[in-house]
Amino acid sequence: MRKVLFSVISICLMFFISCSSSKVQNNSSSLTSNKWSLVSISGKILDTNNPNTKIPFVVFTPDNGFKGFTGCNEFVGSYKYEEGKLTLDQGMMTKMFCADSPETEFLIAIRQTTGYKMSGKELLLLIGTTEVLKFIPKN
Repeated sequence: MRKVLFSVISICLMFFISCSSSKVQNNSSSLTSNKWSLVSISGKILDTNNPNTKIPFVVFTPDNGFKGFTGCNEFVGSYKYEEGKLTLDQGMMTKMFCADSPETEFLIAIRQTTGYKMSGKELLLLIGTTEVLKFIPKN
């Protein structure tokens, strides 16, 4: 009888441990909840008053897809979020030339991103603990 009771308790413990460990998996649903419009790159706020400034944006999909606009070109790529680390691969991109575009700084920050956090309604992409890109939900 003790062996049966011990076996049942062991199975229940394994079940609860495995369920709780699956809940610890990283959840990137906050990324996929919006179309994100860029506000700043490395603390430098974009000039939205200039009619020639086209604002970059990104969209994350639940299937780890990632697309957006750099301020000049469109791109389609992928992202990976594991163990608290975010990796972005911009993938394919159109190749138009645009003067005075934030594209170069934007793409460098995208490539170097290692994580993200939500601050209120803002999405912050990080390199380590340093904010490099700040987004707000785009209407």
